[in-house]
Amino acid sequence: MQFLTTITLAIMATAASATIDYGIQGGSHVAWLSGDNPCGDSKSITSSSSNPCGINFTLRNGGTYQLRDCGTPSFALWNSDGSYNHIGVSHSGSFGCNSQPDVHREWTF
Repeated sequence: MQFLTTITLAIMATAASATIDYGIQGGSHVAWLSGDNPCGDSKSITSSSSNPCGINFTLRNGGTYQLRDCGTPSFALWNSDGSYNHIGVSHSGSFGCNSQPDVHREWTF
């Protein structure tokens, strides 16, 4: 039982400590783990015409996250358990994708 608890805590710590990138791809708000290929590994949060805040999304590491305080200086990433993850840092960049729309990174958490 202790082993299972230790494994669970290690997985939760990994998910919480991951660096997350956020941006736009085509008509969608997307997020992905920093270091992953955003062209293939990004997760759509919602359409780019909708507010991405308050929507849970799960990334490849198994972590579930939520953006909060969109459009404010306190724009941040939160973990699905309600714990704070990281404030958003403006970090623009573009990634060319061959068979799909390019990804335009706007923030890193």
